[in-house]
Formats: sequence, C-alpha cells, structure tokens
Amino acid sequence: MSTGILYRYFPNKKAILTEAVQRFSQTILDNTLKELTAISSLSDLEHYLDPLIDSFVDMHIRFARAHQEMEAMSGADPDIAMILIRFEADLTDHFSDAFQAMDNGIAYPREKIHLIFHMIEDYCHEVAFHHHEHLDYTVMKRLLLESIRSLIRLS
Repeated sequence: MSTGILYRYFPNKKAILTEAVQRFSQTILDNTLKELTAISSLSDLEHYLDPLIDSFVDMHIRFARAHQEMEAMSGADPDIAMILIRFEADLTDHFSDAFQAMDNGIAYPREKIHLIFHMIEDYCHEVAFHHHEHLDYTVMKRLLLESIRSLIRLS
C-alpha cells in the first residue's frame, strides 16, 4: 500500500497509530470474550480459570513489545490512554455480566472483576517482563488463583 492511499483513510500518523491500537485492543478483547463464552457456570469457571490465566500470560509474551509500547504511550497520549481505559471497562462489563448471568450472588461484581483483572495483569507482567529471581511464580500463581476464588466464592 502506498503512503498516498494510506492518507486517504487517515489524516495523519497519529490517526494511524490510534486506529492500530484500537484494533489491537479489540482483537485481544474478542479473543478473551471467545474464551468467556465457554464459561456458563462457576464450575466451568473453576475448570477454565487456570488455563485462562495461562492464555493471558501467553498473550503478554507473544505481544510483549506491543503491550509495552501501548503502556508507555498511554502515559503520554490521552487518546491511547482512553482506548486502554475503554478496553478495561469493556472487559470488566463482559465478565461481570457473565457472572450475573450465572446468578451466583456475587456482590460488587464489577469492582471484584476490576481487581481480578489487575491482579492477573500484574502476574502476567511478572512472568512476561520482570523475571524477578527472588519470586516463585508457581507460588504466585497459586496465590492468585486462591485470591480469585475467594473474591468470587469458588471455594
């Protein structure tokens, strides 16, 4: 594709970047929601929770450079920050709606999902980027799973 054709669709480089980040975020959201459709009960969630976290770690590893760039850009560019905020909100809404559909009586589902999202995100960053030698990631994952189960009353 030539530069001239590209600029027929986008007024400037920022618009191209914003659209790329939006599409990337939407792809990640779509893939995550595909996995969510397999979960229709808390027992399903118990079965999928460990592999779901593994898939998030895998996405962080496969898209490490893009993820790090988007995180960095979000601090400097309010449009990129807003895309990432909307991504989190959409993810939170979809998961909390799924929990409510399971009719399991979880109080404050959006707040709990938001906390869970950030705990998983932090775990993914540890495994994919930080590699702290003094941490046992097997123990960390077990603690993460226990925390999630506690928040959504799986155990």
